[in-house]
Amino acid sequence: MSLKKALGMGVATAALGMSLIGGGTFAAFTDTEDLQNSYAAGTLNLELKNLQGGTMGTNVFSSTLKNLKPGDSVSRTFKLVNAGTLSIKDVVLQATYPDKASDNSPNYIDGTNSANPNYNKLDAKYKGAAFNNTADEFADQITVQVYGGDLPNANKLVWEGKLSLLKTLWTPDITEKTDNKSLPAIPLDDDGVTVKLTFNDKAGNKFQGDMLKQINFQFSASQFSGKQFNDGDNIDNSNATQTDK
Repeated sequence: MSLKKALGMGVATAALGMSLIGGGTFAAFTDTEDLQNSYAAGTLNLELKNLQGGTMGTNVFSSTLKNLKPGDSVSRTFKLVNAGTLSIKDVVLQATYPDKASDNSPNYIDGTNSANPNYNKLDAKYKGAAFNNTADEFADQITVQVYGGDLPNANKLVWEGKLSLLKTLWTPDITEKTDNKSLPAIPLDDDGVTVKLTFNDKAGNKFQGDMLKQINFQFSASQFSGKQFNDGDNIDNSNATQTDK
């Protein structure tokens, strides 16, 4: 082989070797790391408890509100309990009396209505058309007072007005009358509410025997506005303990 041919083969070999490095398949050192996150919404859960911590059942008052006379009043104090994981910003109350009771029968029964259980005990002179009332007219004779505060004293007035008005609006925030002015989930807080009903002492014979079979008291709780958190923040604790408005 001549020197010229040998040099040519060397170049070719070198060129081929470079071709293998530049265009072939190779493996480099690699490493992967996987990350994952859970994403769970908190819970907003307001519960009503009696002062002993037991359930309230379906009625605000344990007494049967019947055979009331003008000037009578009845009140009950119970607990607002945050049973969720998120702090509650405010709690408001509305009271309504639907046209139909839960058994689908008329909710309001006028004293002059023969379907009223006390109709036969009503003096005949009060059974005329002049003594007929509507549900709203009867509700106008019932004053509702709502109080709030830290237990054992829930005696700071939140709202006062006629039952007929409370069916169209919500009271101001009941928790505003407490030290925290809210209802955090942590630490567990004992916030109280007192509801008082008073039968107008000026109500005349026109309202004898009138009855509302069902008044619905609805307590509504709302959350704090969402906030911007930074990575590393204790979100769980912050949202559970929040009291600033």
